[in-house]
This record gives sequence, C-alpha cells and structure tokens, in this order.
Amino acid sequence: MPTGFYARKPAHVRFIEKIKQSAGCWTWIGAIGTHGYGRFGFKGKTVQAHRFSYEMFFNKIYFNDLDVCHKCDNRSCVNPNHLFLGTRKDNMQDCNTKGRTTSGEKSSLSKLRSVDVLKIRGLWETGESRANIAKIFSVTESNIYSITKRKSWRNI
Repeated sequence: MPTGFYARKPAHVRFIEKIKQSAGCWTWIGAIGTHGYGRFGFKGKTVQAHRFSYEMFFNKIYFNDLDVCHKCDNRSCVNPNHLFLGTRKDNMQDCNTKGRTTSGEKSSLSKLRSVDVLKIRGLWETGESRANIAKIFSVTESNIYSITKRKSWRNI
C-alpha cells in the first residue's frame, strides 16, 4: 500500500459513528444544517441525515417530492422507527395536528396582533373599505381581504 494512502470507511459505518443511540431517539451528533436537520456526506454530496437513515434501513426514496417525516418531532433524530414517508402536505398536516406551526401573533413575521384583527373585522362590518383599513394598519389590501374572509387568522 502506498505511503499516505487513506481508505475511506463505508458510508454506513461513518453514518453509525455519528449517532448517539438511546431507547428512544437516535440523536445525530454530526454536522447540523441551519434548520436543525443532520447533514451527512455521501457520494460527494451533502444529504439530510434522516433521509439517509430512512434509505439505509428501509428503501431508496425514488421520488424527490416525498418528505421523510418524524413521528417524534425531533429534527436531529435518525431512528428509522421514528421516520415515515409522506408528501409535503402530509408533513404540514402532521405539523399542524401536533401544534408545531407558528401562526398569528406568535409568528415573528406578523405585523398584526389578535386585537388588530378584531378591529379590522369590525371596521369591515361597519362598511369601511379594505383599502382604507389596509392603510390604517400598514398592511396590504390582500391581507385585509384574507382576514375579512377568514382565510387567515381563522382562530379568532
């Protein structure tokens, strides 16, 4: 063998070395991406660790539009028994069902509070135009439309 030759470990061995296994979640202790999901180098690419885990233990994911979802809601978990395949819609419904979405004034992007939404609906019911309401609250007319039609802020 030439001096300095480095034989890389097989992917499944490297993968297992980056897991802290427990009776519940298997926590990824390797690189973590900006959204909290594990990242793993495979065949010259960086892949999500939980997707790699699903494929390693179950089967190749033949459709890129399928998500690998977490039953445990732990983004760093790669336990194959905690993972399931679903569409983006399935994943978002699971997220909503478990109360993991941020909506209304809890969202850091929200310009309005619950009391504002109630005032907007009150103004609309008294005949104020959406354009005027939008100016008052410094939001778009389409935002006011969604609020008055209860397409957004449905919880109020």
